[in-house]
Amino acid sequence: TNKHTKPHSLPKTESCSAIMFESESESESQLYAPLTVAEDVEGEEPDDFLHQDFNGIIDQRRNERLTCYRPIYRYLIVGAIACVFLLLGVLAIVELHLKANARERPEFMPDTAANEKLLLTLAKDNDIDAYMRMLTSHPHPSDSPGGAFTLSYITDKFREFGLHTTHHSYQVLISRPVSQELLVVDSQGDVTYQAELLEPPIPGDGSVDCDSCSPPFFAYSPSGECNAPIVYAHYGRAEDYELLESAGISVEGRAVLVRLGKIFRGVKVSEAQRRNALAVLMFSDPADGGSAQGEVYPQGVFRPDEAVARGNVRFGSVFSGDSSTPGWASVEGTYHLDEESVREHYLPRIPVLPVSATVAVRLMQEICATSSDNEASHNSPKQVTDPSWIGGLNTPAYCFGPSENQIRLRIESSTSLGNITNVIGHIDGADVDRLVVLGNHYDAWVRGAGDPSSGTAVFLETARQLAHMFLNEHWQPERTIMLCCWDAEEYGSIGSTEWVEEFEHLLSQNAVVYINTDSGAIGKYLEVAGSPALSEVVRNAAAMIPAPEKSGADTLLDLWPVNSRGLQTASPLGMGSDYVAFTHHLGVSSLHLNMRGGARANQMRHTSYDTYEYARSLYSPDEEAWSYHRVLSQLLALLTFRCSTMHVLPFDFTEYASEMDHYCDQLLQDFPMLAESPFFDRLREAISLFRSAASALDEESELNSDGSQQSHIRLRRLNDRIMSLERGLLLPDGLASRPWYRHAIYAPALSGGYPAQTFPSIREALLADEADLQQPEVIIQLVQVAQLIRGVASYILNRW
Repeated sequence: TNKHTKPHSLPKTESCSAIMFESESESESQLYAPLTVAEDVEGEEPDDFLHQDFNGIIDQRRNERLTCYRPIYRYLIVGAIACVFLLLGVLAIVELHLKANARERPEFMPDTAANEKLLLTLAKDNDIDAYMRMLTSHPHPSDSPGGAFTLSYITDKFREFGLHTTHHSYQVLISRPVSQELLVVDSQGDVTYQAELLEPPIPGDGSVDCDSCSPPFFAYSPSGECNAPIVYAHYGRAEDYELLESAGISVEGRAVLVRLGKIFRGVKVSEAQRRNALAVLMFSDPADGGSAQGEVYPQGVFRPDEAVARGNVRFGSVFSGDSSTPGWASVEGTYHLDEESVREHYLPRIPVLPVSATVAVRLMQEICATSSDNEASHNSPKQVTDPSWIGGLNTPAYCFGPSENQIRLRIESSTSLGNITNVIGHIDGADVDRLVVLGNHYDAWVRGAGDPSSGTAVFLETARQLAHMFLNEHWQPERTIMLCCWDAEEYGSIGSTEWVEEFEHLLSQNAVVYINTDSGAIGKYLEVAGSPALSEVVRNAAAMIPAPEKSGADTLLDLWPVNSRGLQTASPLGMGSDYVAFTHHLGVSSLHLNMRGGARANQMRHTSYDTYEYARSLYSPDEEAWSYHRVLSQLLALLTFRCSTMHVLPFDFTEYASEMDHYCDQLLQDFPMLAESPFFDRLREAISLFRSAASALDEESELNSDGSQQSHIRLRRLNDRIMSLERGLLLPDGLASRPWYRHAIYAPALSGGYPAQTFPSIREALLADEADLQQPEVIIQLVQVAQLIRGVASYILNRW
């Protein structure tokens, strides 16, 4: 203070000792040495601040500072010690975990071969017969009382088997018929013919005559009327219309009569609608599994002329699932497009009707009929001479048309939101978040003995076998098994697609494989479609299963016909069942397995005549009933067992590379000008690199197949690489004209639907640009697909 300011009040002591630490240096000791302050003289003020007790101030400040920092030092020291102990504990736990998992796991693995043999003894024909009787006891389309009964039956069976069971429900667009009428009218407007649109009962099969059977119809046909001449357009393919146009025949402003088969129904409608046709009528030609092939049911197994096949006519090659929620799940409370928006992009805008071969005979007669005044006119009907256009209708000739008389078609339908439900059974694996998914749908247009009840019975028997192994034989799979019964497949694989879209993120990370069956055993030969990487595991499994006694084969493998190259390999997947969302949208390696073909194959698909009695009649008297159902169930069970149990996933990507080479050969054959493109050469080079990488991966898989040399964590990493490879072949933005489909190697043919189209983005770019190799889009697609394949190869080799 200055001399006019009273100094701070300090204690009157001669000295104040500073607090010292042993660690302080000598200079520090001198700095804080005691200072002597003179006693105050009574009556006198100190004249400067040096007379204060400065040592006291220093001591007070140092004490405050040391008191403040002392707890922090303690906390830091204690925290550091705790972190050290925590780190040591974590390391010890990890070490113990690695040691524990270095052994073969799970403990049942040494008995895998014995477990497989036991599994193959569990399938029972009597169980399959019981399922078939119950599933076909009533019509069970989606969102109907019969559908609810079937859902309850399957749920009860799952719980009886001991499976943890869940339901997943969605609100989706469902179509139903209200009324339908088809007439032929002459030039005066008089009705000359009224078509019978219902299927009559069959003597000896009471299942056909039922009040709850819906009339034949095509789901998603709009309400509407058509008064127009009619033209015959063969199967309704693009090339069929091109032939008509070359003959000077247009379908604009006319109705079109086409045969069912070859391509998807919705594509037939799309082609006709694109050419401004006013309506489409479809029939099953007797030459395609009907009366022209042999004796009809009930005396034989072929389709009667009165049979009418139902189905949906949505544009399924553009997307899959609910039409009102394209690309997102139709869960409760979600947004739905209105019907006008849906019909603009995904559903027909012209009326569509199925008719019997009997009705088709009369329509063909109308097409061929001419008056003497019209014979020389430009619009006179022309008789078909191409043998491939001529089927088995009981009529003197097939004609192009147009007809002189007109048809008068009237359709009233109801399209609104309905409720569907999937039922899923679970068998938890050691790795609970890795999923092996097995699926089949349970909805049918009528009773559906062949489609899908044959497959549903096989599926239920497979579920029973796997549940028995889990509950009674002390077996736990390495990976979780999900047994999924889908609803609304007949409306366009809706139940499975909505489930995939709801859980898309989880499934894209965790789904290992998807195995599908649909119509099940409606024939005598094994049909395999799917990822080429899975062909080998199917061959190995089928070779272990004895063929039905009267089949003339030793094993089920012998009933798998070779393809045109003499190989037993899975054909690429197009569309038509519940594998669509898994394969084409998620990139999950998938299989589709059925028994089809042969002299006694099911020809009643989607008709009222597809009954239990008919399905039973497909077996000759000396055959064991349901034997083909049994062997298919054994195959599904064994494949599920191996994919869920083997230490290393049984995928073979070397075969995948071979098939991609074959797809390249097909591409070059269809577009020879690609031989001149350096970018096509790069595609070949990428496949060659993929082959080398796949060979290295297969060797690594073989070395680790017994699991004894690797920890569980390292095996999981290897399996994650394997299961993610096909995901790497997804186009980031999907196909240009239909982005919901994303697989770069195969997709449903845009102009066919059912058949697969390999390298779809490249093909569609070439077709859009008239095979001009200089067009940017063609080059971009060649480069992009090559980069995807090269990227997957680099990922396999850890060079990314």
